[in-house]
Amino acid sequence: MLNLASAQAHLARVDPVLAGIIARHGDYELSLDRQYFLSLVDAILSQQLGAGVSRQKMGYLRDLSEKWQAGVINPRRFARLNDEEIIDILTQVKGIGRWTAEMFLIFSLGRLDVLPVDDLGFRNAIKKAYRLRKLPEAKRIQKMAEKWRPYRSLATLYLW
Repeated sequence: MLNLASAQAHLARVDPVLAGIIARHGDYELSLDRQYFLSLVDAILSQQLGAGVSRQKMGYLRDLSEKWQAGVINPRRFARLNDEEIIDILTQVKGIGRWTAEMFLIFSLGRLDVLPVDDLGFRNAIKKAYRLRKLPEAKRIQKMAEKWRPYRSLATLYLW
């Protein structure tokens, strides 16, 4: 669990909309999934629709396993890498895209400044919370979220 009290205070101070959301929902505690390999396996499998594992998904899992065994994905290096470097490594695996890598950064590594601008749920939440007429584009979200730094992950979690 990460202690997020200072992050919540920062977000409430810089953004009145988030201040209201934080006041309504209270403290956020982020439990991290430290089983990195299994977390990535789950991310691939959860994309599966229907019963069983398709041949394509098996190929994705095989690719993940091979890259893990070869050291392409080395979790001991994650602490020394920035978010974009980790995204670049993870998206080398077939079946892992930017969104999956961003979720891994937030929910497994506890990275506090990830902004998943392409997430439809997040975009809808921003539209609703900020009373926008249409879904915000990535550039607008990035501009809005600049004041949330270095806690954009937490702002995202509250908006979801």
